[in-house]
Amino acid sequence: FGSKIAKGVGRFIFKAPFWENSVVAKALLKTEVLSKHSLVGCESCGQCRLGDTLYICPETCPKGLANGPCGGTTLDRCEFGDRECIHSVKARLAKAVKQTEILKEKLIPTVPLETRGTSSWKNWYLATEA
Repeated sequence: FGSKIAKGVGRFIFKAPFWENSVVAKALLKTEVLSKHSLVGCESCGQCRLGDTLYICPETCPKGLANGPCGGTTLDRCEFGDRECIHSVKARLAKAVKQTEILKEKLIPTVPLETRGTSSWKNWYLATEA
């Protein structure tokens, strides 16, 4: 993503005057949501952390915990009972692909309320340009 082409495309998309048009902004957000929700259960947090979580979206945890299971997890099951704890899924996946160190290396940040419902693509690009 650090290439000149990616930066040029990002500049065109996110810094162009038409971006302020709410129809264009909504269309990009809708595209992002449709593509990511079907693949990873995206909840439009506006600060995508998939690259840090082995592509298991922390927003799919009912409590929104990004760094590990809560005290309500029993035998790898979420206390809400309808799913496996996402942190158990993440740990099992990390072990299967020999990437357990990744889970220890980085504390996953919480998502600021003001970014929820916004495009993580736009937010990421503008942050890398700053």
